[in-house]
Order: sequence, then structure tokens, then C-alpha cells
Amino acid sequence: MSNKFNFKAESSSKTLFINVRGSFTEEDGKAYIAEYINQVKAIDAKSYKLFLDCTELNVTSQDLSAMLQGCFEMYKNDGFINVQAKIINNAVLKMQLNRLAKNVGLANFEVVS
Repeated sequence: MSNKFNFKAESSSKTLFINVRGSFTEEDGKAYIAEYINQVKAIDAKSYKLFLDCTELNVTSQDLSAMLQGCFEMYKNDGFINVQAKIINNAVLKMQLNRLAKNVGLANFEVVS
């Protein structure tokens, strides 16, 4: 398990919880994507909600924004009922994630606090 992220699928609430924290390197991003794909294979994403706990996540550097956008495209393509990101006191991260969701057409994305 990475110290940058962990996944927990909860069948009772039909929610895939992902906790992300710190600053990601390209290697962290690749490991995250691989683990995400494994987790989604085990559930029916179209009947699940996706909850991203970003309360300890740092703003993504410009060189990794394309990889992060690719993650948002996966969230959209997997068809989750909705995608929520929990952000506390980080307006820049909130703007970044909202912009990425808009760029990929992830209409069911919202930031919660």
C-alpha cells in the first residue's frame, strides 16, 4: 500500500472511497492508476459513487496535470453515479479539480467540505 493513497470499496453504501495525500510524483501517479484500475474491476462502477478524500492532497504540479486529467477521464468513462472530492481550506486545489472535471465533461463532479 502506498503512503500517498489508499482505496476502500464499501458495498453497503455502494461507494469507492479513495484517500489521496501529499504531492504525487509521476511514479506515484502510475501506481495510483494501476491500483484504481484493479479496484474498479472488482465493482460495478455504474452503481457506485466515488468519494475522493483530498483533505491532505497538495496542488498538482503542472507537469502532472495531464496525468490527473487522465484520472478524471477514467472516472467519467467508468460511469460512477457521482464523484465527490472533499477539500478543506485549499481554494487552489478546488479550482484545479473543478477545471479538470469541466475539461473532461465530468458533469456529476462536486467539491464538498
